[in-house]
Amino acid sequence: MLRNVKVGTRVQAGFAFIGSAMVVSAAVAIGGMAMINDHARLVYNDRVIPMQELKFVADGYAVAIVDNTHKMRAGTVSIADGVATIAARSSRSTAPGRPTRSTNSRQTRRRSRRPPNPR
Repeated sequence: MLRNVKVGTRVQAGFAFIGSAMVVSAAVAIGGMAMINDHARLVYNDRVIPMQELKFVADGYAVAIVDNTHKMRAGTVSIADGVATIAARSSRSTAPGRPTRSTNSRQTRRRSRRPPNPR
């Protein structure tokens, strides 16, 4: 069948096949990179942002409670002022105007899971 086709036509068909295979491969790769980018964004929003907020809370605890306790023990701050500062800081877990971020990661992960293998 291909013996009756000119050599130039066969070469062009071969290049067209390889070119189309490259285009399909590039499209699959771009789709995969988009999926990886979505998962990276999900990890950032679900893990990194809450850890930053947790660090903010921990730093506030260290500054307000531990430092005030040390100052009260050293006598540089009165007991009443120290207790008032500790009580005020203990009632606030985040900065004013900075609510904690919550994402719907559990539902997103459920949607992105693959069905289990039947084995």
